[in-house]
Amino acid sequence: MQEHHISPLFYNQPEFPQRLLHFNDSPFLIFSKGNAGLNATRTIGIVGTRTPSHAGVKWVNDLIADLKDSGIAIISGYAYGIDIAAHRASVREGLETIAVLAGGLDNIYPALHRKYVEEVCHQGSIITESFSSVLPDKQRFPMRNRIIAALSDGLIVVESGAKGGSIITAEFAFSYNKNLMAVPGKPGDLMSKGCNGLIKAQKAAMVEDSTDVLHEMGWDMGNKSDGRAVQAELFRDLSDKEQSLINYLLERGEVSVDEIIKKLEIRNSELASMILSLTLDGLIIQLPGSRLAMG
Repeated sequence: MQEHHISPLFYNQPEFPQRLLHFNDSPFLIFSKGNAGLNATRTIGIVGTRTPSHAGVKWVNDLIADLKDSGIAIISGYAYGIDIAAHRASVREGLETIAVLAGGLDNIYPALHRKYVEEVCHQGSIITESFSSVLPDKQRFPMRNRIIAALSDGLIVVESGAKGGSIITAEFAFSYNKNLMAVPGKPGDLMSKGCNGLIKAQKAAMVEDSTDVLHEMGWDMGNKSDGRAVQAELFRDLSDKEQSLINYLLERGEVSVDEIIKKLEIRNSELASMILSLTLDGLIIQLPGSRLAMG
């Protein structure tokens, strides 16, 4: 780990992804390589088929270009197709990107993507729950997908068949109460069946461009800035829901996350994002037992 600049992160370390702490099936130890922190204020996961169309790749490139300088970190699985397109577009546009591997860091999969490791680690980080020598066996990909879903405030499925890794990731995101989105496709198109099916089942919101994505997430990007500026803005001007959370904590003192979800009628994923932002602002603190208090 020292030789290859790999950092082991335990669940009780502040550098550990705090979003993972909200889910019982999350790993308690991960390995990270790269320059990005794992607790960005806002994150978007992007997944899709390994054999995308030109239009699918262009959609990803256009979305990330629109989000340039937003401070949003892009999460994906480093696979062929939509995944690697999302990582590389993030690098080009200066956004942090987090690549979640199925195997260990000695077994980059696919091997063809070894050539992108340096640029991704320079702009972002590569993480895994597997020790370095672990092979990316078939059963490890669904395990990897749950981490992608847990790290993402919102997850976008760009192109996908009716079954496959993207749909597994989407189902994890849905079960975690994340903001799930899908790009619609033509009826009968095999690579649109998964996306159209998620929309038809009312599990995913239909999104056609960055405006739809930001609207679905409830994020105002009128003033694009880096992550530090976003945090400063939140400190100066809280959203209505953030102010409600602060008021509730001022009134009640120490409160459990479950109580807040019920009292404020807020989704788990949205609350997780708010907790992270307000913690980074120093307004609240997280206590053992999934409890919150004023900072």
